[in-house]
Amino acid sequence: MEHNCIVWYDEWQMACCGEPFSIGDKVKWPVSPDWNDDYLPVDMKQQVGRITYFYDAHADSLEGLFTLIGIVKNIQGVYLHFELKSPTTPYLTPVYGFLIDIKDDYQKTIDIFEKKSVVKNVEFLLTAYLIEMEFLEIKPGFDFE
Repeated sequence: MEHNCIVWYDEWQMACCGEPFSIGDKVKWPVSPDWNDDYLPVDMKQQVGRITYFYDAHADSLEGLFTLIGIVKNIQGVYLHFELKSPTTPYLTPVYGFLIDIKDDYQKTIDIFEKKSVVKNVEFLLTAYLIEMEFLEIKPGFDFE
């Protein structure tokens, strides 16, 4: 019986030290189930749906981390447009966005679409990847070998 899960993988973590992956690859990732989507715009929360885990190779501690082993079934790029939260604060907040299917491997698609996209004179940034995985194993802790 196939059991799938959805993993949120921040683009900054891929850019920092992530290992490229493709549909069909078997991966072993450090994940946490404590993902918070409060910062996402409402329309993106609906598009993204329920996140099972988020990839976290930069956790402050191993407490709460799990090792997820699975097969990558589908990859989507999460593109968001950011604006100032208010004129008096320097914080950018995502106000809307869209998902793009990544069919082959993520690098090939990103090279074509680039990390920045302009739609009707509005800039969107590749912020994360949504990865659908065939769940094989989950266990507490992670060994960063």
